Amino acid sequence: MVKYMTLLQPWFHGTFTANIQQLRPLSHVGSRAAALHALARKHLRYEKIDPILHEVSIQLQPSEILQATDWYSPTPMGLLRHLIEKNVRPDLSGYFDALYDKIKKMKSSKLEWKLIGNIEVAKLLMDYGIKAISYENELEGGVKENSICIVDVNTAMLSSPIEISKHEWERAVKSLKA
Repeated sequence: MVKYMTLLQPWFHGTFTANIQQLRPLSHVGSRAAALHALARKHLRYEKIDPILHEVSIQLQPSEILQATDWYSPTPMGLLRHLIEKNVRPDLSGYFDALYDKIKKMKSSKLEWKLIGNIEVAKLLMDYGIKAISYENELEGGVKENSICIVDVNTAMLSSPIEISKHEWERAVKSLKA
């Protein structure tokens, strides 16, 4: 029987979508501060309301986690470009190039493009045993906190929504306006 380790840090995911039961492929999780920071950025950019925070339990083997640096983009193209440019997995670079070209040529709405792209990238990575990508988050949370991009959504379990206090939310939004 394969033993899985639970990644012990409290992990959080922020969303504006009510009643989610499972993360989407390539969703990001991190510290509570990182999740709130990401939510506040979307709130300011898109005027979204009613932020929701979930605690996330992650079960993985260390060999299933790809180590990378922050790629500063929530899109499948950003991730692929990073994996190619940083030569993160030289043995897969040809596959990354081909998938990058395929997704780039897709003719669909931005939302469809991102959802389909995320599924395609996740499928490719899972075909090679990669179920998550760990990276030092340079944009959200504290200085160089670790965050995880979930490739295989079956490795992550969401809690019920966690309350975000008015003070905590205002502080997160204000930190971006400064």
